[in-house]
Amino acid sequence: QNSHLVDAAEAVSFSADGGQILSSWEPGDILLWDVETGASTYVGSDDSLVYHVTFTPDGIPISTSFGGAIDMWIPNG
Repeated sequence: QNSHLVDAAEAVSFSADGGQILSSWEPGDILLWDVETGASTYVGSDDSLVYHVTFTPDGIPISTSFGGAIDMWIPNG
């Protein structure tokens, strides 16, 4: 069971193809969701609240935080 399902996301973004959702949660966790299966993958974390998530045109997740960080999360594999 994913404990994030009972919390409210801070930020949410759909990939261009609609197949994935990127979301951020307190205290700065970032999850990537598969729309078809509902499965989530832990992408990473920031030391402060992540207030914006999006995808690059080629599908790489990006996040920004109140701490001023801009991170690109390169998927494994």
